[in-house]
Amino acid sequence: MRALGIDGCRAGWAVALEVEGVLKVRVFETLAQMIEETGATRVVIDMPIGLPEHQDREVESLARARLGSRKASVFNVPVRSAVYAPTFEAACALNFEAKGKKISLQSWYLCPKIKELDGLLRHDESLRRRVFEGHPELAF
Repeated sequence: MRALGIDGCRAGWAVALEVEGVLKVRVFETLAQMIEETGATRVVIDMPIGLPEHQDREVESLARARLGSRKASVFNVPVRSAVYAPTFEAACALNFEAKGKKISLQSWYLCPKIKELDGLLRHDESLRRRVFEGHPELAF
């Protein structure tokens, strides 16, 4: 079994899998569960890897430049302290302090997923060689 596509959803993570030549969709409660149960050796995920401390990441600027009129589909990643903030208001304040701008509500709603991925990669060094950030906006 190998993971073909992963996206966050309310119930956890929706994953498109190829099982014996048949595509199936399965929801996993956590990323760790998905990696363990699928045996995925390479995972590409539409979530930021490598949270900034003080500025925007260059990858988002480069992606927007290539997307042209669809550039609004790529958002700036909040700074690490904002991602881990307990409330939206605190996240906005921390991001403003670090980068001079607040985070969007859409970014805030992604923070639990970003936090889960960040924590997993910071805890398990071997996953850093198997889990990669992808931007589907550029792929399709």
